[in-house]
Amino acid sequence: MTDQELKETVKLTIDLLEELKSINNNGVDKTTFESLLTESKSQENQPLWPLWLWNQIHTNSIDRIVQEIDTVRRVGGAWAMLIADPQLMTAALAVYQRIVDAFDDTELYETCAWFLLRSVMRMHSDPIADVSITHE
Repeated sequence: MTDQELKETVKLTIDLLEELKSINNNGVDKTTFESLLTESKSQENQPLWPLWLWNQIHTNSIDRIVQEIDTVRRVGGAWAMLIADPQLMTAALAVYQRIVDAFDDTELYETCAWFLLRSVMRMHSDPIADVSITHE
């Protein structure tokens, strides 16, 4: 990643977290979310319950942010649709479940931002199995 890509990735991650906050402020509180979560796991929605749940809470703004993230992380087509975006969606749902009704908790907000940032950065990356740094 270039420095500019990293800066844009951080900005978009915060934008995503702020959009989740907006969803919370517009009526999807903890009680509503937990109800949707329970409904999403019903037999009728198995095994695609995360997608069903995401479709209940996402907004056009989130869709735009995810598309921008895809561009910055250089993912598209089938890879974005089948791998990268569902992974990001699942991470965003996990973050939302944790931070819903607590967006004003600074420490929790920072932890969730870090978790989302790591999820975004993994979208088009290969893990490094062994890193050996030597100084000459």
